[in-house]
Amino acid sequence: MKFLYHLTQVFRFFKEKGRYPLANFQKFSNISYARWNLKAILAILAFLFIPTTRTFPVKICNFITYDWADLWFTDPRYNENDFTKFSETLQPCQKALLSLNNHWKKKPSVLDMPNSNQGAERAPWLR
Repeated sequence: MKFLYHLTQVFRFFKEKGRYPLANFQKFSNISYARWNLKAILAILAFLFIPTTRTFPVKICNFITYDWADLWFTDPRYNENDFTKFSETLQPCQKALLSLNNHWKKKPSVLDMPNSNQGAERAPWLR
């Protein structure tokens, strides 16, 4: 998660300033169990490190970095305003919108605490 967050910040800096920040990339960490995170990481890495492919993943990287990351790296509990904003962003992609409507839980959590994968990140077999 830290690696993906770091990449989104590097991408934002590049888009806003037109140059790379002085980024200290650490060892490529173990990938989360979510396959979508891996695809997001690879899309942003392709944009940043392969200049010939920069035209292809721009739309995808913008979505990941600005629309999706703002929700993913904040409080993951259901919020009607966040849901509405994100569903408006997904209007052109009906399949993604259908997936959002089917899988985003709109009920408050039984435990009033944010979702986290800290347990997975701290697992000794992932180090």
